[in-house]
Amino acid sequence: MSLRRTVVAFAVTFVCALAVFTLPRFVWNTVQGAVRQQPTADTTAAASPAAPPQAPLAAPRSIPQRLTGIFGIALILGIGIALSRNRAAISWRVVGWGVGLQFVLAILVLRIPAGQRRV
Repeated sequence: MSLRRTVVAFAVTFVCALAVFTLPRFVWNTVQGAVRQQPTADTTAAASPAAPPQAPLAAPRSIPQRLTGIFGIALILGIGIALSRNRAAISWRVVGWGVGLQFVLAILVLRIPAGQRRV
């Protein structure tokens, strides 16, 4: 019985992970159409030799791409709760601290220049 429960849990986990990480992007691309590419520069125009070359701009991330991390955290927490034998023993304070620290580190790395600086 325990082996069967483990196999079912892994199968459900795989299907959920597949849905969480691929379905939003698939739906978004279907609704919005193909990913738009930036137009290429006109090579016939003479560029001034004093102008420094510009770095290519990164394409903006879509809403599902931005939410993938949150879905992943929720999936991991859901799997932990689903596979727990004693759900009453889950310390939600510890879970809250862990998720909060992940959020703070994400803000540090993504938004604050000191966190973006390479060593």
